[in-house]
Amino acid sequence: MIETTWLILQGIECFSKNRKMYIIEVQPIAILPKQLSSQLSYFIKDAVPIGSIVEIFIQKKKLPAVVISVELLSTHKLKIKSNSFALKKIHRIISSGYFYHPAILLAATHMSEHSQEPIGAILKTFTPSALLSTTQSQNHPTILKNNFHNKQYEILLGSLTDRVQYYKTIIREAFAKNKSIVLFVPTTRLAEYFTRIFGDLPKKPLVIHGNLSKKLFSTNIKLALQDSPPPLIIGTPIALACLHGNENIIIIEDFDSPHYFRQERPYVHAGKVIRFFANEINAKCITGKSMISISDLKNDIKPHYLSSRLNTIQSPILVDTSQESFRVLSAITRDSILKINKRIILFINRKGFYSYVLCIDCGRTIFCANCNSPLTLHVSLKRGYVCHHCQHQYPADMLCSHCQSWNLKGFGIGNEQVLEEIQKLFPYRPVWTLSDEKNKNTKQKDSIKKAFLESTDGILIGTELIVEDPELIAALVVIVHIDNLFSIPDYSIGERILSTLQKLEERSIELPLLIQTRFPKHPVFQYFLRHDYKGFMAHELAERKENSFPPFTTFIKITLIHKNHAELSKRVDFTVRYFKPFDTDVLSYPSFNQKIKHHILISINNHEWQKNAESLKDALDRFPYPADIVVDPPSIL
Repeated sequence: MIETTWLILQGIECFSKNRKMYIIEVQPIAILPKQLSSQLSYFIKDAVPIGSIVEIFIQKKKLPAVVISVELLSTHKLKIKSNSFALKKIHRIISSGYFYHPAILLAATHMSEHSQEPIGAILKTFTPSALLSTTQSQNHPTILKNNFHNKQYEILLGSLTDRVQYYKTIIREAFAKNKSIVLFVPTTRLAEYFTRIFGDLPKKPLVIHGNLSKKLFSTNIKLALQDSPPPLIIGTPIALACLHGNENIIIIEDFDSPHYFRQERPYVHAGKVIRFFANEINAKCITGKSMISISDLKNDIKPHYLSSRLNTIQSPILVDTSQESFRVLSAITRDSILKINKRIILFINRKGFYSYVLCIDCGRTIFCANCNSPLTLHVSLKRGYVCHHCQHQYPADMLCSHCQSWNLKGFGIGNEQVLEEIQKLFPYRPVWTLSDEKNKNTKQKDSIKKAFLESTDGILIGTELIVEDPELIAALVVIVHIDNLFSIPDYSIGERILSTLQKLEERSIELPLLIQTRFPKHPVFQYFLRHDYKGFMAHELAERKENSFPPFTTFIKITLIHKNHAELSKRVDFTVRYFKPFDTDVLSYPSFNQKIKHHILISINNHEWQKNAESLKDALDRFPYPADIVVDPPSIL
């Protein structure tokens, strides 16, 4: 290999007599195994600007890569001669010039430094393949200018209806002043919603999200790349790479939505990357949300309240089921449904007929043999057990893997059990079920949604999909079961429950939200009944400060996975020893619902992580075992 490198250098020196040669550092715009996704060096005949896109080979596969540095080869000859590997030549130049706006590169770099994810992998999440197929460079300015506002951030608090009306006012003012505006949303469902609801604006929005047809998607990207930015873009985070950098206003709707945080590598919060970008171009950045966050309180950020919230006459109703014998629907809930001959939504946060299964003989929970997640009993399609983590299915006559008993019994409430109860009590009313399990594609979900909204007295039973679609509204919304969330040992579970309650309350447009619970005195419910979201967050903030939880510290979660328990244990012990020498707290604990997983949680002071943690970051980069490493995880489970 050293001889090969020397031969390449001889050829370069010979060629350099007539022409200069350059070394470029690139980041592959791809999500690769961590050992392959670091910064790579190549040589090139002609200098190309930083931000250009080149094509390289990695393990015989052609990949695009962004150029992040360019230097003369002559300044590195001695270093290259001492290397034990060959310096390769790039395959071709895809785009010479600023393919991304410099602010996007800076935002990706900033997020990379914080999250320990490669710059190229972060760029990939914001880069549609249709954009990479355009070979032209973008005429992005190297000096970032925007005189509309100077790094002004604004947090809007209010119901979705209030936020929509406020956005319309902002957009109309921007149109009148010939300013451009971008509205980012966390899901394609919300992108479609805002596109429809903004249909009465004087200028048609340009829409960019992954559910568009291939032809329309490519067309809209080309329109976005024209010399002048469109007056209004509505898009999911993938629209970021199409921006010019002279946008005047950037709105990040539902900023605290969990959908902004990726559930796979690279583990980054897309909303924060967008906010970094807005900061770099000096655009006015508006974040819309339903309630103030703990970080807002900690940073003493003053939000703008759009209204006095929901009508206090519509105060939610708690139905105490703690004194009743078990029934899917309490007597109060059954009577409420009976009296209301209008559309009703029943929310249940668990799928299946029973949410978990126990062996009566040995008392053990029945787990998936494939991934060790708890199984759920389903009966609506074909009776059997389903793993909601890996989707593996098991027959109804399966035996307990521990004692081989057939005496398995389901517990808890799932959406199928609610469906059976409704069909038994109200056989004359149309009923639909909406869940990812039963409704596999968008067409099926839209068909159910349309049928329900066109009905006069239909009943819709749904899981999280109800919360994600703002157009699903009803005269009455009933939360059949949410108590199981309180048993989840996650420090942020209270926020998650409160957010779910608030969004479901907005969907109940005529009658108060009805909540069945065995814990009516729980503080989350008490704050919710008063709509005192700030009070809840202030209480949580005080507890987190006392326990040194985020946002006062930075959490780094390392997840090890192995089917062999002994090997997993060995790797866990090594990992704890590996990170103990650093000035951090290290906690080791098993996964909440998967026996093949084990977590190691590192807690470090925020300032230390940002400024003085180079040795820890290097250790994370060099960590020898395959692992998921997540900085600022939305959950520690």
